[in-house]
Amino acid sequence: MIGAMDALRWGIALALVVLPLAWWFWRESRDRDPENLWPRLAPGLGFKYAGPPPVLQGEWNGRPASVIVEGGRTVASARYNPASRVRLEIGARAELERAAGMVVPDRVEFPEDRAFSGVFLVRSAPEEFARLVVDATVRPRLAAHPGLHLLATGGRVDVSLPEARREDELRDLLDLAVAVADAAEHSA
Repeated sequence: MIGAMDALRWGIALALVVLPLAWWFWRESRDRDPENLWPRLAPGLGFKYAGPPPVLQGEWNGRPASVIVEGGRTVASARYNPASRVRLEIGARAELERAAGMVVPDRVEFPEDRAFSGVFLVRSAPEEFARLVVDATVRPRLAAHPGLHLLATGGRVDVSLPEARREDELRDLLDLAVAVADAAEHSA
């Protein structure tokens, strides 16, 4: 009788360990694919889901916006008036320096924030636009996402992260894209 009770206890203990792990692995594999995840996130964002390929579209703070997967990155985009002649790029310092080559003529430094400048490189034309957009309140928001890349040019702002899968991450990307789009239109 003692052996049967021990086997039952071991079985229950094993089930209490295995079932939560199996549930977690199942949810991770399900949520890795935007085609499964985004239809569930769309209502919370106020967007519509279309696919394949998976796309979220709608308005964010009064601007047309979308979220797509491009090159293994989740990209949130917002539109602005293309007559605005600004260009802004923010990304990992090492990657942008490698892509730009030896000389980065449009580099904007922030000596007052060495932690930010150590991680991110900001390129802008005109320089004043970067100083307007990447102020002391925006830098911590950018720093919260070390893999972030932002490119604003030609009437479109793209903000991307590798594998953004949570609603709060998508909200952050959309907020940044719209804030830069607003600043681009007001600087024209």
